[in-house]
Amino acid sequence: MAKERMNSVNPFGPEDVLELLLEKLSRRGVLLLQVPRFIKDVMNIISDNKSLPQGMVNHRLILLGWDERILDGYILELIRFLSESSANPYARGTAPFAGSQPKVGIAGENRLH
Repeated sequence: MAKERMNSVNPFGPEDVLELLLEKLSRRGVLLLQVPRFIKDVMNIISDNKSLPQGMVNHRLILLGWDERILDGYILELIRFLSESSANPYARGTAPFAGSQPKVGIAGENRLH
């Protein structure tokens, strides 16, 4: 019974994965403000093909303006985990940290949302 319970419990949740991603991406020079956009870009790239090779994902990120040294296999797998999680914060249309990102209004003024 204890063995069954251990197998059904996932020690890592989306919050833990986000924390790991923040640490990994900040070490690679990604600013906190850029993290949600980077994760969303990767999720958009892999949305049609979750098993897309890292080299192809990285190539598409470069085309979007990201540095080629940001993505590694570990970061990609963390983002894949997030994209497949039922608690994916990006599936709800709002990214974590979104409250601190500037948003440009219709008249061009900057405001926080």
